[in-house]
Amino acid sequence: MTQISTASRGFVSYSWAFLFCFALQVVDLMFFILLCVVFMLAYGVAAQSLMYPNAEPSFDILYNVFYHPYLSMYQEFPLDELAGVYIVSLR
Repeated sequence: MTQISTASRGFVSYSWAFLFCFALQVVDLMFFILLCVVFMLAYGVAAQSLMYPNAEPSFDILYNVFYHPYLSMYQEFPLDELAGVYIVSLR
C-alpha cells in the first residue's frame, strides 16, 4: 500500500468544511435570486399595466413583464418603444 503524505491527509480532512461553507453560500444565493425575481416580476406587472392599460391578453405581455424590468435593472430603457415610436434603421 502506498502511504498518503501528511499534506494531502490534512487537506482531505479539512475539505468538508470548505464544501459545507460553499453549500451554505449557494443556498443563500438561491434565496437572493428568488427575492430578486419576485421584485422584478412585481415591478414588471405594475409597469406593464400602467404603460398599456388596454392591451389585449397575449404572450407579448408576458414577455414584456420580464423583459422591461430586466433591462431597467441594467438601466437600458427602450425609450423608442416607451414613447410609441418605432425607428426604422436605414441600412
